[in-house]
Amino acid sequence: MADGDEILAQGYFERSIRSHCPLNVWGKRAATRLEEMARAYEANGNADRAIDAYEGLMTALAAIDTGWNRSRRETIERLEQKVLSLRKAAAKTDDKS
Repeated sequence: MADGDEILAQGYFERSIRSHCPLNVWGKRAATRLEEMARAYEANGNADRAIDAYEGLMTALAAIDTGWNRSRRETIERLEQKVLSLRKAAAKTDDKS
């Protein structure tokens, strides 16, 4: 991130999340950071990058969902709704063009 390579950083964050184990505090921090990146993209009007970051976060969280974890499932559902709303907004913008 510090070097400005956000795409590479996103990949590292996703990998860290997928490296789930009980003592992996970095995975939780990576999930938080990846969601912050997605929100920043969204705030800056970059819907494509926001969608990509949200989807990356969703798939990484889903990959480690080996049991019933209400909080993680709720997060994934919230992210799915966010992606859906971004896609709908992007479609409306495309229709106006």
